[in-house]
Amino acid sequence: MTAPSLVPLILSGGAGTRLWPLSRDAAPKPFMRLPAGGTLLGKTAVRALAIPGAGPLLTVTRGEHYFATRDAYSDLPSTERERAVFLLEPFGRNTAPAVAMGALWAATHVGEDVPLLVLPADHLIQDAAAFVAA
Repeated sequence: MTAPSLVPLILSGGAGTRLWPLSRDAAPKPFMRLPAGGTLLGKTAVRALAIPGAGPLLTVTRGEHYFATRDAYSDLPSTERERAVFLLEPFGRNTAPAVAMGALWAATHVGEDVPLLVLPADHLIQDAAAFVAA
């Protein structure tokens, strides 16, 4: 088996306060249904999995958002869902600790030299082909 070229690390743990009242702690922005269908988190996962040679789909989220995160990946093909790894934070502590947790997991389970591609779960990138090419 060939080593992955990178490990996508999706960060999905924010409190959702910037778009309040649409987005809030119990229902943050990555889980909001978009008018065109899907969620920002689901679209981020699709983009990450489209990268050739990408390793496991690593997602850091808060413990209370595990089921919503798993549900956001339910539209992925089953072979892609099987690549998903969920790291659960007991409570949010911002970006750096989440990235550190993902980096430690990747170093232990994938390899110390495999780069991480850190992806916020709440970005909308319309041109997925250009993203993958970049």
